[in-house]
Amino acid sequence: MTVYLCDDNIEGLYSAIFRAYADKNTKSRISSLSAMQSGFDTEFIRVESDPARAERVENAVLSLAGRRAADEIETAMRSAEADKADICFSYVKRTLREKRYISRDFAYLEVMPFITLVERVRTERHRFTGFLRFSDRGGVLYARFEPDNDIADLLLPHFARRLGNLPFLIHDARRGRFAAWDGKRAAVFSSEKEISEKDCGDGVAALWKSYFAAADVKERPHPRQQDGYLPRRYRKNMCEFSGK
Repeated sequence: MTVYLCDDNIEGLYSAIFRAYADKNTKSRISSLSAMQSGFDTEFIRVESDPARAERVENAVLSLAGRRAADEIETAMRSAEADKADICFSYVKRTLREKRYISRDFAYLEVMPFITLVERVRTERHRFTGFLRFSDRGGVLYARFEPDNDIADLLLPHFARRLGNLPFLIHDARRGRFAAWDGKRAAVFSSEKEISEKDCGDGVAALWKSYFAAADVKERPHPRQQDGYLPRRYRKNMCEFSGK
């Protein structure tokens, strides 16, 4: 079994797909470097990201299946699942074979695992439009979170609309990624710099605590329902749960 190892992004995936087709080895598998697992009978081939080759594969997807399919592939590659690159590879192969958009054709075995990745990323992005908590850091609103998937920049348009000209910084502490808005322009960057935590006592956080206390009816607890709407793994970065 041959496994092409690619960078953990859409350009890396498309570069590896190009290499697999160039080698006439489409029965191979693709894995991101971060998810590599060795095997006794496995040959690993490292594929460097190549923008020109990646663009050729993306253009093939666009011409045959349209922008919607390309956007879904990009979304799926944001997933935290270890086998996402191979799932996307299978989906792209089927798309190129059928020469059309196939994401609603669940008769194809490649579609359901792929759409599951896409929907999980989209669901988590939607959740954090309500779960993200900002605190005032000297005139800049700062929000730290640790999502399962790589979604920090996907949240930028939503909060830019909501907060207008207020500058903010969204910090994915798990990946060391930042999504920033200065009131007019957006930027996404990576950094290993740790931003120190402080007591959740500023005005914005105090409002969240007051709201949570008022909405919590202690005489009618529904912990299982609350866990369904708000998974516990998200709560450590939400000020209303601090001290619980």
